This record gives sequence, C-alpha cells and structure tokens, in this order.
Amino acid sequence: MPADTYRTVKVAGVADIPNDGSAGAVSVVATVADISSQGILFGRPDADTSQTLMGIYGGDDKQTTSFSAVLAVGSDGTIQVKANTTARLILDVQGYYTSNDDGTAPGGFVAMNGKRIRSRQERDPLHPDRREGGRSGDGVRHHRRGPDPDLARHERGR
Repeated sequence: MPADTYRTVKVAGVADIPNDGSAGAVSVVATVADISSQGILFGRPDADTSQTLMGIYGGDDKQTTSFSAVLAVGSDGTIQVKANTTARLILDVQGYYTSNDDGTAPGGFVAMNGKRIRSRQERDPLHPDRREGGRSGDGVRHHRRGPDPDLARHERGR
C-alpha cells in the first residue's frame, strides 16, 4: 500500500462479521511486511474521526511486525488504515464487538476463528491471474479456516 494514504477496508458482511450494523468495532491482528523503513500504522472508522495509533513497525532491520488492535467500524461498515511508509498490510479479524439497539448486547465480544481480510488489489500468490478470494465484488475478503497447505508449500518454494 502506498505511504501516507488511507485505504478503506470493508469489514461488515466480510469474514462472518454481520452486515446489519451490529458490529461496532473489530479486533484485528495487523501484520506489516515489505516495508521501506520504520513507520507507524494508523486506523480510524471514517474520515470524520481522528486516527488512532495501531502500532509501530519495522526497526533497523525493517522486519515484518504484527500487533493487535481494536478499531471502531464506520457507519458504512468499513475501517480505514494508513501506514506512513510503503508497506504490505495483512489484516486478520479475530472477532468483533457488538453495538447498536438491535437486540445485541452492546460491547459484547464475538470471537472468531481468525479470518483474513485483504485488499482486492492484492493478488493471490497461488493464482496470480485472479484476485484474492477468487471473486471480485464486495471490497476486501479472503476466507480461510486454519493453515493452508498449498500456500505454505508455495511460500517455502520462494
């Protein structure tokens, strides 16, 4: 992703996060890789809300860095993320916090079995001719339960 540019990521309706407005925040593990230098990852629900620091990544060796963060979900079902350097960002949803007056308990946490969401601009490493998730459409998504042996073999062969 380009430096200092917010990327909007659709989370509602993706990776088992409800699309009915009942998800008020998402818990994610953010992994920042292929960085150009040390930097900071920011997040926010929308352009009208102040950014929050999600984590500091990199270091002298420009290593891949992962950290957990909780981000409020915007009224349109998205979050926005920005790295202040060029980087590859991977977001794995760990769960979501409920919110709203639709009968769900406000602030309740719904744990999930680690689902990955990615930008639809990112290519599938096993099938470079198609987008992640195998379909275009509703924003970012990549559903995977547990380890993917084909991906592990592909990455070992790099």
